[in-house]
Amino acid sequence: WDNLVDPHWGLNITNKLRCFVMDGGPNGRVVDYVQLSRLDAVRDLTRESLAIANRLDVWNPVTNTVSYWATPASPMSQGVIQQLQISQGSVVTSSADWSDNGLAAGTKASAIANFNAFMLNTTVTSNTVQAPFTPTAKIRQMTKWQVNDPLVHYLTENLFYLDSITNGLVQPPNSSTFPKVTDGMYRLNDHFSPWGGNGPRTGWDPSYPEDPYIFDTALKDPLVMVSDHWNFPSNQPLNFSWLGQVHRGTPWQTLYLKSADILGTDLLAWMQWSGSANAFIATNLAPISDWQLAGLLISLLNTNDQRLSVNNPNTNAWLGVLDGFIVLTNDPAQALLYSAILSSNSPQAGILLHGISQNRLAQPGGYLHHVSDILAVPELTDASPYLITDYVDAYGNQSGLASVFAGGITDEALEKIPAQLLPLLRLDSVGSLISTNGPLLLQFTGDDNYSYAIEASTNLADWLRLSTNQPVNGVFSFSPGNLLNVRQQFYRSVLLP
Repeated sequence: WDNLVDPHWGLNITNKLRCFVMDGGPNGRVVDYVQLSRLDAVRDLTRESLAIANRLDVWNPVTNTVSYWATPASPMSQGVIQQLQISQGSVVTSSADWSDNGLAAGTKASAIANFNAFMLNTTVTSNTVQAPFTPTAKIRQMTKWQVNDPLVHYLTENLFYLDSITNGLVQPPNSSTFPKVTDGMYRLNDHFSPWGGNGPRTGWDPSYPEDPYIFDTALKDPLVMVSDHWNFPSNQPLNFSWLGQVHRGTPWQTLYLKSADILGTDLLAWMQWSGSANAFIATNLAPISDWQLAGLLISLLNTNDQRLSVNNPNTNAWLGVLDGFIVLTNDPAQALLYSAILSSNSPQAGILLHGISQNRLAQPGGYLHHVSDILAVPELTDASPYLITDYVDAYGNQSGLASVFAGGITDEALEKIPAQLLPLLRLDSVGSLISTNGPLLLQFTGDDNYSYAIEASTNLADWLRLSTNQPVNGVFSFSPGNLLNVRQQFYRSVLLP
């Protein structure tokens, strides 16, 4: 005993998984395949035993708060001393404590008597004996890999939910509460949470957190509750309405054209939802990152040179663009959608224009820097004047967006206006003067599909064309040099036909 040192136990697990779904027919085709790694775990079992076994509600020693696993060791650990005292009967415990640690019921008294006989060296025929009270701990390692959206499962991050790991659990050895491998099979995953949530779950783990975002359009498309509810278009001309139905590769969302920004309200919620424990990756996967993609695709979906500048302050110009749009409006009582025509002299048009104007004025410098920045206008999507998103029926039941049937509002209805508006917009050319180690450099923004002239003037009335330019990646530059030997000069870019 003078040299007794408790061992330090640990656990290191590494796993890889390959899963094939095969066609059972004669061809044996591969229907689906995934190859996953990082089902890894590194555990300090000794430290966990000390931390959890000290809880009285787990081990419940009756008269002493010193754990059976306690340290320090000098020369023996306090835990070993506690075990010896219980084995000798000097610390009183119940028969249940003994049976939970492997001793058959009804033999507690004789076990103590035999151990005391050994300790007092009476009628002993051996120099060693096992202490009758030998506490045991069970520690489980469970890491859940579960799909949220059945169509999103090709990366480990897609299956990893931040709240789904039970790191460890110490239980008495006779406990039968450990989950079986098949407990999560033949039913909906705990992680599975489309619009409206998971619904009733047979055998659902009550420790699993309920999804607080079951009706949040910033995380999932409304009315899509199973994978069969996705509407994948086929044989249709490429346009933004079609594009808005493409699955974006994160759970329960198509390409995102709405205004709500989950990063600005709850980054942790998005990390849990997207399955990424890395804040940088989660940020780049955020739904509003689709706005940039939409901005790049605008010129491909409409090559009309008469597009409106997204920073145009002229109200009549905006009304001319919006007039005649086909919009969707809902009857929340019936959970149905109806088509309507946007009229330029309607109150709804005024609401849209006010939202667009306020969004522009709120930007740095008072102008939009990207065409797709207009998607931040709530009135175009989440707060559309054509959609009733908050409605309570005569019985007090919620029947707006915060309900299973969403008042009939679909993702297509939410994105109907921006899907028609975006291809009709272009970005203004904005100029800046850049100081370099050499001469001054003029830089202008622009649309890659257009040509721009750079013009100079000394009086803002008479303009001289200096060059013609085609933007690359949205910018073009010009070095004034000494083309005009004047003390003061103004420059501008002009969009060419």
